[in-house]
Order: sequence, then structure tokens, then C-alpha cells
Amino acid sequence: EESRGTLLRVSFSHKDIANLVGASRPRVTEHLARLEREKFVIRQGRQMVVQVAKLFDSMKDAQAAAHLAGARLN
Repeated sequence: EESRGTLLRVSFSHKDIANLVGASRPRVTEHLARLEREKFVIRQGRQMVVQVAKLFDSMKDAQAAAHLAGARLN
């Protein structure tokens, strides 16, 4: 942990991540770019800082929105 979030000291290539999650390398690149734009991930050379609390808050918001959307359909 550090002031900006959780520093991932191990560097992974986009291909490594793709193999771990069962996605294509271009898709991983696309999603990592989005996570950076939205300030969930900060690149530090070949390492990354993940803002875990911000990610969890975003996931909670998305779950709440999905729940509300489902309730409206019923």
C-alpha cells in the first residue's frame, strides 16, 4: 500500500494478463487504457498502482444501478 493505492511491484505484459484472464491482448490493452483514463490505475514505468477503494466504490455503484434497472422491469 502507498498513498496513491496498491502498488503492484510485479510487472505483467498485456499478453501475460490476457492469458491469466482468458482475454485477447488487444482487449486487455483497451481495458487498461480505460482504467487509466478513469483514474482507477496509474502506470509507474512497468508497474501499476491500483486504486482499489475507488474500484470497489465504482463496482458498488454499478451493482446498485443494475439492481434499480432490474426493479423497474418488474
